[in-house]
Amino acid sequence: MKSLNLDIHQQYAEIYDGDNWVGVSFCSAIDGITPELAFQQPPGHRNSIAAIVKHMTHWKQFVIQKLQGNVSFDVDQEASLDVTDLAADPAAGWKQLLEAQENIHEDLLDALDDLSPEDLDTQVGGRDYDIKYLINGVALHDMYHTGQIELLKKQLQAL
Repeated sequence: MKSLNLDIHQQYAEIYDGDNWVGVSFCSAIDGITPELAFQQPPGHRNSIAAIVKHMTHWKQFVIQKLQGNVSFDVDQEASLDVTDLAADPAAGWKQLLEAQENIHEDLLDALDDLSPEDLDTQVGGRDYDIKYLINGVALHDMYHTGQIELLKKQLQAL
C-alpha cells in the first residue's frame, strides 16, 4: 500500500467496519437487521435499507470503473435502488446484497491501493472532476447512507 493511499484506504475501511469519528460503521449499522426488516418499506415512501445497500454498492462499482478508465460507465439511479427481484426471497436477497457490498468494498480497497499520487489529480473520464474529488465524494456518500441505515433501523424496529 502506498503511503499516500494509506489515509484513503483507512478512511474507507473505517467507514465500512471500523472505529470512525462518527461512531457508526456500515457493519455496525446493519448489525441486527433481519432480512424482513431490510426489505420493509419505511413510512413516507423512503427507500428500504436493502435498496440503500444496493445503491451504495453501485456507487462503489462506479468508483472502480472510473479508476479503471471506463468513461462510459454510469450509475442508473433508479436501477441502483430497485430490489424488487431480491425482495421475493428476503433471506437470500439480503445475503446477496451484503455479500455484494463486502466484495465491492474489498475490490475498491484494492483499486485505491493501486493509485499513484499523480492519479488523484487526473480528471475522471466523462466527468468534470478529478479522482480525488470522486473518492472523497463516495466516502461521504457511504457515510451519509450508513447514518441513514442506522436511523431507518431504529425507526423500523420501533414500529
